[in-house]
Amino acid sequence: LPIFDTRPDRTNCGECGRKCIDDVGVEVARCVGGLCAPFCKSGFVDKTRPEMGPDDGCETPGRRVFVTEDVFAIAELEGVSNADMLCQTRADAKMLGGEWRVWLSEEDDSSSPSQRFTTAPAVPYMLLDFTTVAASFAALTSGKPVMLDQEIDLTELGLPPADPSEPVWTGTTSSGLASGNHCSQWTTAKDVATVGSTNLITAEWTEAETLAPCTGLARLYCFEQ
Repeated sequence: LPIFDTRPDRTNCGECGRKCIDDVGVEVARCVGGLCAPFCKSGFVDKTRPEMGPDDGCETPGRRVFVTEDVFAIAELEGVSNADMLCQTRADAKMLGGEWRVWLSEEDDSSSPSQRFTTAPAVPYMLLDFTTVAASFAALTSGKPVMLDQEIDLTELGLPPADPSEPVWTGTTSSGLASGNHCSQWTTAKDVATVGSTNLITAEWTEAETLAPCTGLARLYCFEQ
């Protein structure tokens, strides 16, 4: 009989004959440590990972979000496109899969999450532990006094930020549009910016302060597309 290492074998994952399935939501089927842990297509997440029995693939509609463990000076951002790469690099380092973009805006709305983010189909946003943050992009940007179901308070490590009081660079209003305060397109510390807070579920999650000095350090929100 053939001998399989069931820890990485996606056709014999955890036990002989247990296949990691390629369903409608799966981008790449994977077996990691004897558990099926697929990379999912846009709009799907792998919320449950059965240890025994049939794999359920990317079974749940959703997109993920985290706040970065690192804090950044403006000189490290160098604009929205580069900040997107900062998010993607951190997601890739943790093998999260998917495409990730930063919640950040520059001068006009064409740079804002409302224009740059993939928002269809309308699915919930979740932390990396699958706690729901908002029911959809429309809910996330509703502008209501209470906007989120849960603070965005887990990093790419799946842990709370080391210092939750540190702000988050956003340049973005609670409607997902450019606020107009953006450290000169995130290129200079000689300006002011809109920042958010990971401690809040009100509109202040993205605009806790509108005239924060650009000389400080702050985190980034990273959203799956």
